Amino acid sequence: MSRSRRGEPSLPPEPGSDSRILLSWIKYYRIPHSWIKHYRIPNSWISHSWIPHSWIKHYRIPNSWIKHYRIPNSWISHSWIPHSWIKHSWIPHSWIKHSWIKHSRISHSWIKHSWIKHSRIPSSWIPNSRLLYSQIPHSLIPKSRIPNSRLLDSRIPNSQIPNSRLLYSHIPNSLSPHSQIPNSRLLYSHIPNSLIPHSQIPNSRLLYSHIPNSLIPHSQIPNSRLLYSHIPNSLIPHSQLPHSQLPYSQLPYSQIPKSQIPNSQIPHSQPPGLSRLPRERWKIPEPAAGKSVRQR
Repeated sequence: MSRSRRGEPSLPPEPGSDSRILLSWIKYYRIPHSWIKHYRIPNSWISHSWIPHSWIKHYRIPNSWIKHYRIPNSWISHSWIPHSWIKHSWIPHSWIKHSWIKHSRISHSWIKHSWIKHSRIPSSWIPNSRLLYSQIPHSLIPKSRIPNSRLLDSRIPNSQIPNSRLLYSHIPNSLSPHSQIPNSRLLYSHIPNSLIPHSQIPNSRLLYSHIPNSLIPHSQIPNSRLLYSHIPNSLIPHSQLPHSQLPYSQLPYSQIPKSQIPNSQIPHSQPPGLSRLPRERWKIPEPAAGKSVRQR
């Protein structure tokens, strides 16, 4: 078998003359796909090799074989790439080219245009030239470099997004752009309460039962959370107390704004400190409808 000066195979065997290709060719050299397209290479030879795109196009290659190796861009750009490889594989940023998006089954909307502008991702965004931050230790991602469009295009129906990419499940909560969290991420159950922008909490998160009361903006509490029963009264803005939460029995009288006391709970007894006031300054509330002041 002839070799060039650089020690690489100069020519492939003629089709039909020798269907075997040495493992060392595959393992140590970049073999153009045109050399290999006439041969069927046993799968056992592929696992430690450079994989030409003709194999990827016609064969199902386990993603475990791909994620540990650098696949040249020219072998991948026109290939059939299952979504599962993108989720789990080590993908160099040089793969993301318009031709790859155009000719593959990867929807263009999967990857924001800003990521593929000029056919590459800015290197400052991606340590180790990896894509989507999916395998990057989060401590290495500068927060200022995370684009708002990271990982999820809001125009894509959630049903078309693989589960592993949905809901920012692998992003630490502190790094999730909350404005990009879709409504399908119900209840935000795995986000620390202090990190949830309350304006982003959907109505489907009923009762806010696992949020510390002090962190709930009361204007965001839906009517379905009846009676505010588990919020300490001292934390409830009285203007937000529904009429159904009667009769303020747990609240000290001194903390009840008089304008907020409903007619059904008018104190007819002398409040604390009232006897020390001049009689003319006493403010006797109006009696309830159908009752006299003396009526108990």
